[in-house]
Order: sequence, then C-alpha cells, then structure tokens
Amino acid sequence: MISFQRRGFPPPSIVAGKAIELRARGDFVDWLASSGGTLAVTTYNSGKLAFFSAAGGELAASFWSFPRPMGMACEGNRLALASREHVWVFQVNGGRLGVDAIYSTGRLDAHDLAFDRRGLLFANTRFNCVGRASERVHFLRSWQPPFATAAQRTDCCHLNGIGIRDGRLAAATAFCDSDSPKAWRQGDRF
Repeated sequence: MISFQRRGFPPPSIVAGKAIELRARGDFVDWLASSGGTLAVTTYNSGKLAFFSAAGGELAASFWSFPRPMGMACEGNRLALASREHVWVFQVNGGRLGVDAIYSTGRLDAHDLAFDRRGLLFANTRFNCVGRASERVHFLRSWQPPFATAAQRTDCCHLNGIGIRDGRLAAATAFCDSDSPKAWRQGDRF
C-alpha cells in the first residue's frame, strides 16, 4: 500500500467512502505478486491515481484524487504525474510517496511524461510541443514539430506521446501534421 509523506506540500486526498470492488482476470494477480512491484494507473475521467499490488497473492489497491491526472513517468525512486494544472514529482521510499516538487504548468493536457538526462519532459498537447518542467514559468518549450509554425495555445496536431533513448528525446507522436486549430479531429489521421 502506498501512502504520502508531507514535505512542505499538502498531499493529494485519498479516496474515501464507498468501497471499490476489485476483480482480476487470468494470471494478473500472480504476475503482479511475482513482480514484487506496484502498478500505477491514472484515469482522468474519474480523477484518480490508483496503485495496485499483490503482496502475498492478494490484490490490494489505493486510490488518490487529483484533478484530471494523465501522464506518468518513473525513474529510479521518482514518480512524476501530470494533473490538470500541475506536474507532481514524488520520491518513493519504502512504500511511501513524498512530494518532492510541484510545478505549476497551467492547463497543458500533458498526456505523457519522461525523464531525460536533464530532468522531466512532457508531451504538451495544448501547445503542440514537448515541454520541460520549470520553477520560473509554466513550461519551457524543448522541441516542436517542424509543421508547428506558431506558439499557439490550441491543440492542433494532438502531440501526445514521447520516447527517450540514451537519456535524450528520441520520438514524439501526434495525430496529424497540421498547425490549424483542432485539425487532429478532422479527416484521416496517420
């Protein structure tokens, strides 16, 4: 079970109230138990970050409320999570999460996050670029596709995935190659 430690920041709230029934299919519980790890999942529709574990062969879960949680990234003992207007960085220590940093990003719709050799990158869907977390501004523009000719605040291509290789940004995915507002919702997508 994961619990939050306070380190100068208020922790997100644990979901209380109505019990959630857990059902697993196939060999999921055995696989999770044999991994010795914890599976983290976000769902922005219900505003939850969920942790699943299976120590002793029993499925256990804890749920935390965040406003519109989306992308996550793990590296070593760090877990980063994008929510509606913040990127959270946690330190994981013995089944506890300590809030290490909170970056105020404004509304970006960060679908994917990844650690590179300089820090934390995210797919900045709303601004059609790959951004970097910053303590001074909402984000630093790290890369944008060549067809994104303007720094717009409109999701044009729906850039929503990134990949890191050898500590550097190696790939980014988008639904289309247009810089027209909401172009990704129209026509054929590649």
